Amino acid sequence: MAGFRSGIVCRWSVALRSKPHKDPEHPHQGIIADLPRGTPVEVTGQQGGWLAIKVTLQGKALHGYVSKETVAPTRPDTSKIYYEFVPHGDV
Repeated sequence: MAGFRSGIVCRWSVALRSKPHKDPEHPHQGIIADLPRGTPVEVTGQQGGWLAIKVTLQGKALHGYVSKETVAPTRPDTSKIYYEFVPHGDV
C-alpha cells in the first residue's frame, strides 16, 4: 500500500480513472471525473504507480485510480497545524 490511508489531491486537477492505466493514444479514455486540488481521498490500495481511492465528489461516492504522485498524505491528527509546500510556479 502507499504508506498512508488518507490523502489530498495536490495538483490543480487530477483525472480519476476506471483502471490503473493511461492509454497514450486515447488519454481521456476511462476518466470517471476530474478531482480538483484539495479534494480529500481515502486510499484503499496501490497497483504499481497508481493508487486505488474512494472519494466523494458533489455528494457522489466514486471509486477509481489516480497516479501516485498526484496525492499527498494527510495527517491523521487534524488538531495539529499542517503546512503544505507549494512550489512558486504553482501559486
